[in-house]
Amino acid sequence: MRMRFTAVFLVAAGALFAADDPLAGYNVVWDSPSKSSADSMPLSGGNLGLNVWVEGNDLLFLIGSPNCMNENGMQVKLGLIRVHFDHEVFAKDFRQELRLRESEVVVSGRAPSGEAVTATLWCEVDQPVIHVGIQSEVPRTLTASYETWSGYQAAHHKGGFEWVKRLPEENPRRLRDMKAQGVEDFAKHVLDPLSKLTLGGRLDAPGMVAVPPAQGKFNGLDTQVTAVATVAPVAKLDLTFTLRMEQDASLAAWKSALAKSGQQAAASRVKARAVALDWWKGFWDRSHISIAADASQDRSKDLPWQASRNYQLVRYTMAANPSGRAMTLFNGGVFACSGNPDGRTWDGCQFMGQNQRLVYWPMLRAGDFDLLKVGTDFYRDCTELRRRHATKFWDVEGVTYPEPLSVFGLDAIGTTAQGRSSPGHLHHDYTSNMDFALMALEMERYTGKAFPGYIEPALGIIAYFDNYYKKATRERTGKPLDENGRLVIYPSSARETYHGCTNNTDVIAGLTALTRELLALPNGRLSTSQRSFVEGFRKRIPEFAVVEKDGRKFFAAARSWESVFQNGNMEFPQMDVCFPFSILSLGRSDMSLALNTWELSPINAAVQQQEQCWYQTAINLARMGLTTQAASSTVRKFRHSGYRFPTFYHVHYGNGTDGFCHTPDMDHGGVAMIALQEMLMQTDGKRILLGPAWPAEWNCSFKLHAPYQTTVSGRVDGGKVVIDEVIPKSRRGDIEIFPLKKLPEPPVSQGKTVRASATYHRAGYEAAKAVDGDEATRWGGGEGAREAWLEVDLGAPTAISRAIVKELSYASTAEFAIEAQQADGSWLAVATGTTIGRHRELSFPVTTARVFRLHLRKLTDNANIEEFQLLAK
Repeated sequence: MRMRFTAVFLVAAGALFAADDPLAGYNVVWDSPSKSSADSMPLSGGNLGLNVWVEGNDLLFLIGSPNCMNENGMQVKLGLIRVHFDHEVFAKDFRQELRLRESEVVVSGRAPSGEAVTATLWCEVDQPVIHVGIQSEVPRTLTASYETWSGYQAAHHKGGFEWVKRLPEENPRRLRDMKAQGVEDFAKHVLDPLSKLTLGGRLDAPGMVAVPPAQGKFNGLDTQVTAVATVAPVAKLDLTFTLRMEQDASLAAWKSALAKSGQQAAASRVKARAVALDWWKGFWDRSHISIAADASQDRSKDLPWQASRNYQLVRYTMAANPSGRAMTLFNGGVFACSGNPDGRTWDGCQFMGQNQRLVYWPMLRAGDFDLLKVGTDFYRDCTELRRRHATKFWDVEGVTYPEPLSVFGLDAIGTTAQGRSSPGHLHHDYTSNMDFALMALEMERYTGKAFPGYIEPALGIIAYFDNYYKKATRERTGKPLDENGRLVIYPSSARETYHGCTNNTDVIAGLTALTRELLALPNGRLSTSQRSFVEGFRKRIPEFAVVEKDGRKFFAAARSWESVFQNGNMEFPQMDVCFPFSILSLGRSDMSLALNTWELSPINAAVQQQEQCWYQTAINLARMGLTTQAASSTVRKFRHSGYRFPTFYHVHYGNGTDGFCHTPDMDHGGVAMIALQEMLMQTDGKRILLGPAWPAEWNCSFKLHAPYQTTVSGRVDGGKVVIDEVIPKSRRGDIEIFPLKKLPEPPVSQGKTVRASATYHRAGYEAAKAVDGDEATRWGGGEGAREAWLEVDLGAPTAISRAIVKELSYASTAEFAIEAQQADGSWLAVATGTTIGRHRELSFPVTTARVFRLHLRKLTDNANIEEFQLLAK
C-alpha cells in the first residue's frame, strides 16, 4: 500500500522516513516484554480494540468493543485471551511492533537456543473476528485460554471453546431510569440497546483439545479460565476468535449465528485479510499531517516529529469504532487497560458532552466521516425522546440533550422533579448539545450529502432556547423579549463553570453558529417555514457581553452571573467564540477581542488555561494565530503520556485515580489532534486558511479535508506552504496562504548550569529542569518553603534584556524578582512582579551579568517552575 503523500520528504532537516512507505516511520516498536496490561499496545479493527502485550511466555490481549456493554450501559471487556507457550520463546531478540499500515501487531523472539517464534494479530473490519497466526522454527506446544472476571459462562466445543453472557430480556436499568425521570409515557422513544443483548465469542482452532477448567488471577481479579491445548508440538497454528454482540431473540439463535460466523471466518481468512488491508489503505489515504524528522537529533527529543507521530496514533485508536452501537468513550475508549478494565473514571456520566465532543471534532478535518457518524447518529436518534421531554416538563417545543447522556438517551446521572439534570451545576448546561448539532450540520457541509434527521437537533435546540426563554422572561417581566426585541437567556450556565447566567457567551456563540450553518444549507434542505423561523430567531439572539478594561475590549462569560463553580476543573467558555463556534476568524475578525479575552477574562487563568485532558488551550492559541505559543502547547499536549504506549495518555489527578479522564485519555488526544489541524488549516465559511499558526521550521506533508467536499494536499518546505492538489480545483481560489512565522531562537539560559535554594525530595524535579527548554518538566522547590530562588550561570557576562517565566502546573508565586549578580556579589533586581502564571514575559533595561536569579520572594505553596528563560539583547 502506498499513501498519496507528495514526494517532498527529503528536506534540509533530513528524511522523514522511507519514501516508499511513509507511514512505517510511525510504527511503534518495543524491544522488551511488558510488566502488565497497562503497558499494552492497541490493535484496531472494525468495532474492536485489543490491548496486546507479552509477559514471560504469555501473549495476552484484552478484547474491547463499543458494542460490548453491561447491564448499566457501561462499556466493558469481553474478556482476556492468553496464549501460553510451554517453552521459553521470548528470551532473546524480543520485538513487538504495531504496524499501522496493515493494522497488525507482530510479536517475535527467540528461545535460549536461538529458534524463532512469531505471532501476528489482526482484526477483520466488516465483522468482529480476531486472527492470531503463530509460526515457530521448531514445533512448540501451547495453550490458548479465555479468562473472565465478570460472569461469562464458558464451555468447550471440538477444537476450541465458547463464552457467553446474556443480559435480561428487558433491561432493568432502562426501566428504573424511565420511571425515575418520568418518561414512561413515551417509552417507545427511549433507546433500548441492552435488552436481550448477548455478548461473547468462540475460538476455533482445529486439533486443539480441552484443558480442565481452572481458577486464575488477572490484575488482582479472580478469574475463571477455560482453555485448549495442542496435542503435540506444532510449527504453525492459526487461532480464529469470532465474537458476537447482538440483541438476538434467544440464546439458541445467538449460538447458532455465532457458530456459523466462526466456520465462515476460519474458512475465509485470506479473503478477509485482503478486505482489511484495503480498508486500512483507504483509511490512511484519507488524510495525514506528517512533520519531517530533524536529522540532527534523536527522535526521542524531536518534539515536532513526535507530535505528528502521535497524531497518527491517536487517530488510529479512534478508528476502532467505524459503526458501533455506542460512541467512543472519552475516558479510555475501547482501550481501558489497567486494574479492573471494566471500570473507568467518570463511568457513571457515560457520554459526558463536554468531554465526548472533543473525541469527535478532529474527525471532520481528517475525513473520518464514518467514525464521526457514530456520534452524530446517536444524537439524531435521541432527538424525538428529548423533544417529548421538553414538552412534558417545560411545556415548550424544542430539544435539549442532558450533558451526561446515557445509552438510552436519558440523563445518565438522574433528573430533578423539574426534568433538569440532578447536579446543580448541570441544570442549564446545554452548550455541548450545540457541538454535536453543529457537527451534524458540518457533516453535510463537508460531504455534500443530506443525512436524514441531521438538521433536527439544530432546529430543536434553537427552538428550545427561543420558546423556553420567551416563556421564562414573560413570567418574570410580562414580556417575552427585552426592550430591543431580543431573548433574555436566564437562568443559564456557561458550560459547567458560571451559573445563574444572563446571556452567556458560549450559548450565544453556539446559537449564532447553528443559525449561520442552518441558513447556509443548500436550497430545499430547509422548508420555507423552517427557514423563516431560523431567520427570525437570528434576530432575537442576544448581543455578546463585551466589556472593557484598561482600554481593551473582551468577551465576558455572560452579561451577569450569580455564582462560579471554582475548583481545579474550570472551563473557559468565553473562548467558545474561537473554538468550536468560529465567531471570530483570522483575516476577517478583530482577533484582538480573542487575545484580550484570553488574557483578561479568566477568573483563574492557571486553571482555565491548563493543557491537560479536555482543556482546549492549544486549540485557542492556534485559532488566534499565536504560532510560538501554539507550537509549544501542542507538542506539550501530544507528549503528555504516562503509560508505555505513546498516546495512552495518563493525565494525573493526584488522588490515586487512573488519570483525569481515565487512561487512555481520549479527549486529551482529541484536543491535541484538533490543535495540530488548526495550526495548519482553518476554515471560515468558504475560506480555507493555510498555515495560520504553523512554524516556518516545521517541514511537513499534509492532506486535510474542508467543507464542500474539498481536500487540500500540500507541504511546508523552505518556510513556505506549497499546495500540491486541491479537489475540486474550483476551490483553489478560496485558499488563503498565511506567511509562516519563525520560532524564536533558544534562550541563552537553555542547558546552562543552575542551582536552587532547595529541590523537591523526589527525583525528576531538579533545578536543571527549569532551563531544559521542555515545558513537560519542571523544577520543584523544597517542601514547605515560602521563599525560593533559582540561579542560572551563563558561563560568561552576557547582555540580557528579557526573561520568560512559566508556572504551568501549580501557580504559587505571590511576589518575585529577576535579579542580576553584581561584581561585588550583591543582587540587583532588574524586574519585579506579583503572580507569574502560565507565561510571564518581562522586558527590562539591558543588563550584563554572568549569573541571573529568579527570586520567588513570596510563595503560597511549594515552588514549581517549568521554564526560566533569559534572552539576549
